[in-house]
Amino acid sequence: MSPGVGFVAICSNDAASHPEDSFGNMKNFAKTHNFPFPYLHDETQAAARAYGAV
Repeated sequence: MSPGVGFVAICSNDAASHPEDSFGNMKNFAKTHNFPFPYLHDETQAAARAYGAV
């Protein structure tokens, strides 16, 4: 990544309906695949709604 540009991943998954996509499992996925940026949790799904994620 270039200096001055930042990225984050945001997990907005509903772990109740998709337990395989829980934040814990997705953090492990990010670590396994060496994501070079922070992985955040959108527990209320507010960010997902704000950006129209589906």
